[in-house]
Amino acid sequence: MQRFLTSRWNGALWLCVVILVVDQWTKLWAVETLDGEQVWQYFGDTFRMQYALNPGGFLGLGGNLSSEWRKALFIGLNGVGLLALAILPCIKRLTLSTFFACWLIFAGGIGNQIDRIRLGGYVIDFLNIGWGPVRSGIFNVADMAITLGAILLFVTAIRTPAIAKVSESDPTSATSVPGGTQPKSLS
Repeated sequence: MQRFLTSRWNGALWLCVVILVVDQWTKLWAVETLDGEQVWQYFGDTFRMQYALNPGGFLGLGGNLSSEWRKALFIGLNGVGLLALAILPCIKRLTLSTFFACWLIFAGGIGNQIDRIRLGGYVIDFLNIGWGPVRSGIFNVADMAITLGAILLFVTAIRTPAIAKVSESDPTSATSVPGGTQPKSLS
């Protein structure tokens, strides 16, 4: 059990480090390569790279707020949320998928928080996907980690009630193992 906990935390640490390094490196690349350039289009304009400074949150939400409100919301409140995400796995035993979903969101949030602190409330975005007139907002690697974490949390939340329902209807299902045999007690 201790090895499992250690490997879980090691995995979370490495996940955060990799996401942060890739996020910050790609943003640096975008500033050096794409700033002031035309939109780069690939695969029949399905994928675009274009430099943008995002003053808001997801899809620019809140970008029209005053600078003080944006900083309070996107640096202050976001910082509190990130702190809660860092503490949650320490005080509550989470499923593996929920644990890594929290750390994906945390790593992406830290990547964007670094930008906001360094750039006066702005985040560097440079990726865009779409088909014809239907396009995503401009995003970055940190946003992908946050989105993947949110999707993982959503899928876990949908699956969890179904698992709990099976356990409630069959009290032995929580303790049974494949093949129908029970593990022997270690005591």
